[in-house]
This record gives sequence, structure tokens and C-alpha cells, in this order.
Amino acid sequence: MVTILNNEGFEVLAGELLSEIGLGREVREPGDFGAPPDDTHAQDPLVDLPTRREAIPGDEQLGHAVRLIRLRLVEPVRRLAEAERIAGRIQDSMEPSDKGSSVRVAFIPVADGDPEESIRKVPAGDQEDADELARILAAISPEAE
Repeated sequence: MVTILNNEGFEVLAGELLSEIGLGREVREPGDFGAPPDDTHAQDPLVDLPTRREAIPGDEQLGHAVRLIRLRLVEPVRRLAEAERIAGRIQDSMEPSDKGSSVRVAFIPVADGDPEESIRKVPAGDQEDADELARILAAISPEAE
């Protein structure tokens, strides 16, 4: 999976995936906010307590990787498409239209302030690619749903 991500231009995600699997999963302790019940800071969410981690067994690593990819790729695209559809409904409620439009959401780089040409080739509000990736990920690892 890491090789595929690297070859497709997602080197940062591949590195994050390796780091996450290398670190292992967080293990919650009994008590609030992951703290043991006898800890005096157990009730204080502002106290940053150390996190205990355990290795992810080899047979669970693929499912963990699929969940991380879904979290980093699929869900953000779905949320962006949803935001574009909501923005379109708001615009349509202020300026009635027959077409039920979506509004393209673009992010402007802070450094130079000039918007770059959109690399997104799909219509505003479209999440078909994210849904297709979700289907592929579910086929690879059904238990990661």
C-alpha cells in the first residue's frame, strides 16, 4: 500500500501511514480521559497525560492502513463536496434558480494570495471519486469499515 501511495504522488500520506503503524495504537487506561482512576488529574481534560501505545499485530495492519487512508482522503473529499452543495443551497435560497447549483470552494495560498487554477476536474459538490475510493478500500479490507 505504501508503494502504491508513493507511486501515485501521495508520499506524505505514505510516510504518515508508516509512522502511524510504527507507533502502534493508543491504549486507553481505565478512568476519564485515558487516565487511571487514582490519578489526581483524571478529571482535568487540560492536563496532557502520557499516552501508552501497543504494537499493531501484522494481521490488523492492513485494516489500520485502510482506515487511515479513508480518514485522510475519502472523508475530507466528502465533507468538501457536502460544503459545496450546502453553499449552493444557501446561494439558491438568496437568488432563486432552477438548476440547484453547487458552489466551488477554493483555498487561496497565504504566501502569495493569488488563487491557483483549480486542479479539481469534477463539478462542485461531486464526491463520486471519494465514493469509488471508499468502495475499493472496502473491497481491500472489509473489516476496516
